[in-house]
Amino acid sequence: MIKDNINKVLISAILLLSIGVHVANGTISAVQQFTARGRVVDAKDGSPLSGVSIAVKGGSRTTVSDRQGNFAIEVPTNRSVLVFTFVGYALQEYTLAGELANLTVYMEPMVTAIDEVEISVPYGTETKASITGSAVVIKGEQLADRPRSTFQTSLQGNVPGLQVMESTGQPGAAPTVRLRGLTSFSGTVTPLYVIDGVPMLTQGVAGLAFSSNSGAGINPNDIEDITVLKDGSASSIYGSQGANGVILITTKSGKAGKTRINMSANYGQNRMAFGDRAKPLNTAEMTQLLIEGVINSNINPTLEAITTPEAAYLYLVQNGLNPDVDTDWTDVITQIGQYSQYNVSASGGNDKTNFFVSGGYYKQDAVTKGQGYDRKTGRLNINHKANDKLSFNGRIALTAQHLNTVPGAGTGQNPVRSLYRFVPWLSPLDENGEYNSQITYNPLVVQNENRYETHIYQAIGNVGAAYQFTDYLTYEGKAGIDFHYSDDYRYWSPIWPDGRGVNGRGMEYNRLWNNWTVNNILRYKDDFGDFGITATLGQEAAKRNLKSVSTQAQNFVAEDLYTLANTSEPYIAWSSRSHATLASYFLNTSFNYQQKYYLNVTGRRDGSSRFGKQVRWANFWSLGASWNVHRESFMENLDFVNQLKFRISYGTSGNMLGEYYGALGFYSTNQNYMGQPGFAIGQIESGLLQWELNRPLDIGLEFSVLNNRLSGTFDWYTRQTSRLIQDMPVSHTNGVTQLNFNVGGMKNYGVEISLSSHNVVGENGSFDWRTDFNITTLNNKITAIQDGRRYEGRYVREVGGDYYQFRMRGYAGVERTTGQALWFTDSTRTATTTEFNQAGIFKQEGKSALADFYGGFTNTFSYRGFSLSALIYFNWGNFVYDPWGPYTHSDGSAMLGEAALMSRMVYRHRWRQPGDDAEYPKIVYGGNQSGQNDYHSTRFLYDGSYIRLRDVTLSYSLPVQRLRLPFASASIYFRANNLYTWVKDDLLPYDPEVGYGGQYDQNLPIAKQYALGIDISFR
Repeated sequence: MIKDNINKVLISAILLLSIGVHVANGTISAVQQFTARGRVVDAKDGSPLSGVSIAVKGGSRTTVSDRQGNFAIEVPTNRSVLVFTFVGYALQEYTLAGELANLTVYMEPMVTAIDEVEISVPYGTETKASITGSAVVIKGEQLADRPRSTFQTSLQGNVPGLQVMESTGQPGAAPTVRLRGLTSFSGTVTPLYVIDGVPMLTQGVAGLAFSSNSGAGINPNDIEDITVLKDGSASSIYGSQGANGVILITTKSGKAGKTRINMSANYGQNRMAFGDRAKPLNTAEMTQLLIEGVINSNINPTLEAITTPEAAYLYLVQNGLNPDVDTDWTDVITQIGQYSQYNVSASGGNDKTNFFVSGGYYKQDAVTKGQGYDRKTGRLNINHKANDKLSFNGRIALTAQHLNTVPGAGTGQNPVRSLYRFVPWLSPLDENGEYNSQITYNPLVVQNENRYETHIYQAIGNVGAAYQFTDYLTYEGKAGIDFHYSDDYRYWSPIWPDGRGVNGRGMEYNRLWNNWTVNNILRYKDDFGDFGITATLGQEAAKRNLKSVSTQAQNFVAEDLYTLANTSEPYIAWSSRSHATLASYFLNTSFNYQQKYYLNVTGRRDGSSRFGKQVRWANFWSLGASWNVHRESFMENLDFVNQLKFRISYGTSGNMLGEYYGALGFYSTNQNYMGQPGFAIGQIESGLLQWELNRPLDIGLEFSVLNNRLSGTFDWYTRQTSRLIQDMPVSHTNGVTQLNFNVGGMKNYGVEISLSSHNVVGENGSFDWRTDFNITTLNNKITAIQDGRRYEGRYVREVGGDYYQFRMRGYAGVERTTGQALWFTDSTRTATTTEFNQAGIFKQEGKSALADFYGGFTNTFSYRGFSLSALIYFNWGNFVYDPWGPYTHSDGSAMLGEAALMSRMVYRHRWRQPGDDAEYPKIVYGGNQSGQNDYHSTRFLYDGSYIRLRDVTLSYSLPVQRLRLPFASASIYFRANNLYTWVKDDLLPYDPEVGYGGQYDQNLPIAKQYALGIDISFR
């Protein structure tokens, strides 16, 4: 018994001792845990390195450096060894020597860094060395936290060959995006956007007041990088979808290591970007012009006796001029808009699973009152590795957008029309504070009483799986969707012309639009000694559905109840459904020898429901070859050459009809004959209508020298497009007036140059200076068109000319003695006339809406945590036309009407007395020198060349460790957009950035923006 008790005591003591030892060891272990903190920088220039993988040698702990290169990692001892790895840099081991804080780790770039950097390509990634086509990569840092509602506008001036133009200051609007020119008369000309492998909808998804931009639904802070594919070798694997180039968007993923949280916030203001020359005239200035006009109009019998300023002034006052009222319509209509943006994200994971989750809010007011935009976004990206062979991934992004906007293009509802046409002696309110009934289209009613709202809901995402059969054979499958729902609503108040007499009118337009994509891919990659081969075999299917419903009603029961249910007279209902499908098979194969010589072959077969059965399928292909000269043995002694590469590519791609049913025959059912519904021929089948065919050729050179301090690319490109679809007139006995035929041809060609220079290499935080420059030339020629020539509005489309060649009456200036407007009688420009209707209409040689060249010039300076970057954008050689010029430059024709305002350009440059060498003729009260009955004359055609200080960013990276801040990193910054614009043509009265067709449509003015912000990251 005693023995048993003794044994129990001994056993208990041993157990307690063991527990104590374990606890002690745990305590000692906990006590001996240390945290090493520091910064990883480039050994050459001292710039911070983001995304460097850091691990404890012999341990399991890992982390990555943040945007400023900062890191923090737990280590078992203060003598541990840290291992740093990063793509394009040599592995670096760093032994702690008792110091744990303020560490600086320098990583040496490898000579082959440029070659080894992986970039996104269609359906995967490849090293830059293996690419045989023309591709440009834009990092997400260049897009994040910008005071812009859409990422596309941040690409302006940064990608050679890519032209991005903002034709309106409406936040959330789609900019015009063209890559290497124009490729179609009537089909799609916008590049294909692919986000994480899912093609995006690029057409507008609302239809009343505003056509929205799919790209605005993407939070730029979620983007890892963007790859722009420009030639056949790079984009032909997308076949019919890649004719206009491809923009690949890759969103962020998590990385193994401790969860990292990033937060950013910025706030700013929007102002009119184009100032003094667009400022409306005040009452005194307008009175001065009208006095001259009344005196000059003595040819009118009722005004013959008015020859003095005093008599003219009295006449004007007696007929409605009120000199005591001086309304500044700029104050009435415009505002200093507010801007704010907030983003938060978290990322992390382990060796099996990683994640990235984010949320964002963006709000921006337009520079005109009552217009604005806000966006809410959320994203979740997950990657999971089930085992060594099987992995899964999923991505989903949800967006809700809300817009307050108004129609444009000179309608009475457009506040810009009011800004540039309403006379200052009218007030928006009468003496009783009510809306002034003398103003037909009062902008205050638009702002306060009418409603123009759009809500857009978007979901874009995909799920995928990959299985690695062997080291060289992998299967990947993916299904994705881009889903849009838009609700567009208009309400016209009973005091507005469209709602007057019917007690208010409302309209609602709903669209449900989605694009499904499924693809299956087999990928093979292997090396055979000096030879390497990569092959991608795939199948893809896509279906696009569109459902639209529109309803209208009138006679609202109350002014503050805007829904159509609160009306007594619903009177119009309309709906439609449509869909299109695309089936594809493709093969891409790349061969290389010693990684010096590459040959890339691509083939794709597409079938589209938009064409007739006989021509529904088409084959597209491309060939690309490249030579990495710097890897040759004869280059070994040329140490200053880091990279030298020649490449050439040629191929074909197609372009589909813009309409879903453009080739099909059908009957129209919305017919009414004597009160009875019926059918009528809506469209005759064009069974042999084929794909438009695009054939791009690209010859390029890439180089990097002097330890990569100077690098650049040179591309000569040409794109021949044939079988362009064009409508042609047919006999009316067919039941229709025109049909589509493949009759057109076009050619775009030019040169792209891109240079990057590290002018001053700063080490350990000393002064550093980098310069980036790119320029693109563009030539567009029509090679085939119906009957060799076609007149379309103010353009002439003819063989040998470009697509946007202007054709109109030629303005010859002002007759110096009489002050009358002169017009050329014909294209010889040798004879003139003062009669507008006798002026000749002819092609304006050398005057096109297409720019001769465009590009960007960026300088970035950094010093001890400070960084200053400035982008200058230039666009040169194009002309822009103002169809509203006959009204805003009316020379007195509107007399004292509410929309009689004349422009400041007329005020400054008009003819006043004999001998004046003036740009504009004399003011004639009630005259018609500006030709209001015929818009098209070169008097309102301007040289649109301009240079703009597009972006300026000043930032400071806070020394969080030295300041003992509770962050892994933090930075503050100031950003400004559109700070200054220099315009070549002194007479151009508005912003020159008007869109690809060169037409000013009285859109909302582009904003000048200022913003302050802060970025913070935690670990």
